[in-house]
Amino acid sequence: MEERGHFFRRYLRACRRTAAVLALFAVIAAVVLYLYNVPAEAALYAAGLCALAGAGLFAAGYVRFRRESLERMAALQDLPVTAGALPPASGPEAEDFRAMAERMKQEYDRLAGRTERARQEDLDWYTAWVHQIKTPIAVMQMTLQAEDTPEHRALEAELFRVRQYADMVLNYLRLGQGSGDLVIRWVPLDGVIRQAVRKYAPRFVGKRLTLTYEGTDVQALTDEKWLAFILEQLLDNAVKYTGAGGVTITVSEDVCCKG
Repeated sequence: MEERGHFFRRYLRACRRTAAVLALFAVIAAVVLYLYNVPAEAALYAAGLCALAGAGLFAAGYVRFRRESLERMAALQDLPVTAGALPPASGPEAEDFRAMAERMKQEYDRLAGRTERARQEDLDWYTAWVHQIKTPIAVMQMTLQAEDTPEHRALEAELFRVRQYADMVLNYLRLGQGSGDLVIRWVPLDGVIRQAVRKYAPRFVGKRLTLTYEGTDVQALTDEKWLAFILEQLLDNAVKYTGAGGVTITVSEDVCCKG
């Protein structure tokens, strides 16, 4: 009911100029009939017929106005729209607005295409850069492992962090490519956790930190690569901000997991 009242009030505002013109015409007609001494009965009969015809036209116009308004509201909900999705134009002004909307849609498609091409070029460039930088990282790591000294161990730890930053870029690029690369399934947490622990074990040893993990049978509904990346970031922060002692990994079941 409130929606109908909204449309009716809008329709009345749209018809106010037409109503004012018709009222002026009615006053002119009444004055002319009065000056020519037309019988009141004939004038009232003509006025009744005009009122009846006007009410019918008013009702038909309201139905058309409400239908077109609903079509325009539906088109606004689905923006950006194609030209075929726009409601039919009725009148010169509506046709002009339809032409402007179509022109804006063409401009939107042009800008969206240019933006997508630029984004893809950036993705290709950063992906190539990350893969290329991993080669000198691997060479430096092999060189540092050739001699076991405190200085080499310190440099190897920093080199490990550089490699992690490169992996962060790859994961960010993977996220920017959309959800098509995500594989959501039940993943056993034990294997993912142990893989991350093995990767960070040298850093725990280098800082003389203990790591306690007793294993788990819990599974999580997630993407395995993203879960591994998050666990590695947690271990990285644990090594970075733990000055002495150790780190304990425990797994508790919640709504996303099952035993």
